[in-house]
Amino acid sequence: MMAAFGLGDRRVVGQVRTGMGWFGMALALAVVTCGEDAGDPGSGSGGEWDLQPERRWQLTESLRIGELLAEGPAAFGDVRCIAVDPMDRIWVVDELAQEIQVFGADGAYVRTVGRKGEGPGEFRRIGDVFPGPGAEIWVEDRVGRRYEIFDTAGDRIGGHPTVLANVGNARRSWTRQGLLVVSDPVSRTTRFFERVEGELRDTGREAVRPNRESPEPFGSMPALRFEFTGPIPGYTSGQVPFSPRSRGFFGSDLDRWGARQIAADEYEVRRTSLETGDDLLAITHRYEPAAIPDSLRRAAADSVVENYTQGGSKLVTDFDWTMVPRHYRAFEGLHVSASGEVWVRRTLAGGIVGFDVFASDGRYLGQPGVPASFVATMNVQVITESGVYVIDTDDVGAQYVVRFDVVGAGGGRTRTGVITGC
Repeated sequence: MMAAFGLGDRRVVGQVRTGMGWFGMALALAVVTCGEDAGDPGSGSGGEWDLQPERRWQLTESLRIGELLAEGPAAFGDVRCIAVDPMDRIWVVDELAQEIQVFGADGAYVRTVGRKGEGPGEFRRIGDVFPGPGAEIWVEDRVGRRYEIFDTAGDRIGGHPTVLANVGNARRSWTRQGLLVVSDPVSRTTRFFERVEGELRDTGREAVRPNRESPEPFGSMPALRFEFTGPIPGYTSGQVPFSPRSRGFFGSDLDRWGARQIAADEYEVRRTSLETGDDLLAITHRYEPAAIPDSLRRAAADSVVENYTQGGSKLVTDFDWTMVPRHYRAFEGLHVSASGEVWVRRTLAGGIVGFDVFASDGRYLGQPGVPASFVATMNVQVITESGVYVIDTDDVGAQYVVRFDVVGAGGGRTRTGVITGC
């Protein structure tokens, strides 16, 4: 199926497809056997939608932005992330071009923000986009160590030096209270900054640790160690494919969201206060583990070793494909929509993408219908009240920005008042 989107005097042509990623050929062995659309996950998930199937949400692809021609505003070089603003405009951060392309809710090109350089509104190495106070949009320059600040029209309104030297690895978020919360990767503390007379100042406060034990995720494995064999010694590390992992990010109300696997068939999601350390929400959910085919376990193990040894390094950790877990991990991602629903992205039987969706109070709603075009290699970036936004990469490396509407969620498109960051 083909779709065309207006772009001023240009036309951006998008193609609906089901491309795969870096070990996608092996993953395809698991996916294509499923055949039919995974639109109805069926019974057994134990959620409210199982009792009232007519209320089950469905994801439907409604927009695909990408360029099949050699040039044009939508000919993405290397999409780092996506953000969505209160007018449903889509901000696409292109790390290769060092710029942000802005598109309307209908896919029409609006403008380009930023460019390569060292001056105001320019980037040496563009980073993430995240919401600032009010309707400000903050974009980091990871090499220039600056935040460039824009309004929702894309006009530059100022800039700030970054508050940490290693900001590229720091989780950060502006809160509704006007504080910039930053996780310092060096001191491993969470610090708070406020804007005073145009400057970012450290408040001297630190977040309170959670009032509970936080052990490693169930089944976590040590990193694989690769040592460089060239004239300059060194090492790097990689993860055993499909190893359990934790996820976490700061919310907008002096809180932190986190998820971890706690058993072979169970995971938890917690929302914790940064001020008191108390849990504001705790969800524990059991699920049916999905088996990974041995062919995919072998391919994933080979891909990791090949990827890290191409640059003159060698694997020094004992490792073979039999160490790859037999089941998919509990979850691949954690997202909270603008209206408060919790989305846990999972891999279901046959390698199919699925979600567990919880209401804002923790009630399990169930698994929404997901079309076959939503493949495992899509990078989920933003979930609003009415849409799921992803980065899709095809077999030859071309990238697309795709929106899936959440049909049945109600409420129309979200109006949050701030940009949804990436």
